[in-house]
Amino acid sequence: MKLTKTQLKQMIQEAASEYVWGVKNPGRVANKYKISALKQIIKEELEVILTNEEAGELFGEEVEELLNEKEIEEKKQPSEASMKKTHISLEKTAKKKFPKDKERQDKYIYGGKRKIGWTPARERK
Repeated sequence: MKLTKTQLKQMIQEAASEYVWGVKNPGRVANKYKISALKQIIKEELEVILTNEEAGELFGEEVEELLNEKEIEEKKQPSEASMKKTHISLEKTAKKKFPKDKERQDKYIYGGKRKIGWTPARERK
């Protein structure tokens, strides 16, 4: 089943209106949501719930391709140049913090590189 943009907008509008159902003037509700904010929340929930294939079925193959590209980009490693700079700066800091303990310095560098997204060669696919 494929959803058209108008059908999706209608579904989002219905879901958003349920938040303020039964209120004569929704603008006066204490914890009010704007329709645009509700739409954004619903879209985010759909992104979390649906897999790439399901999103492709509902919204078209273009969306599925975009999601797959996003996933690939997120898995990319930091560049070699940035990793060298990071390694050098971490090495300097580690030497200052732990001047006599080489093992501790190595752990500090390893942990710092992991924090920015680096993975060792043995864990890469």
